[in-house]
Amino acid sequence: MTVIGDLTQSRRKSNRFGYETDVTTLYKYEYDNQNRKKKEIVDYSDYVITYDYTYYGNGMIKTQKATTTSNSGITHETLYEYSMFGFQTKTISYSDANYGVEYKVMVYNLNN
Repeated sequence: MTVIGDLTQSRRKSNRFGYETDVTTLYKYEYDNQNRKKKEIVDYSDYVITYDYTYYGNGMIKTQKATTTSNSGITHETLYEYSMFGFQTKTISYSDANYGVEYKVMVYNLNN
């Protein structure tokens, strides 16, 4: 895997009390030897979203997994699986490390 590089974005963010804070978002991208994106990591300081990709031999996306992890230990994962003919299924799972909760919300076919 080849890491292409990092991108950092800084901005000001208002919270619910009206205070502004400086927020830095870090983006990291990883590509395979065929220049296909394998992983994208977006760090918003409060939580991190990781996107993982797999591909068919012809270069079409096979799966895309988005995992959101908060600083408090809550994880939300969405898995998209594609057939050679387009979008196929979606699986959503959730876990909370604080309470030991883990479950899958639903699996369904989106072509029907």
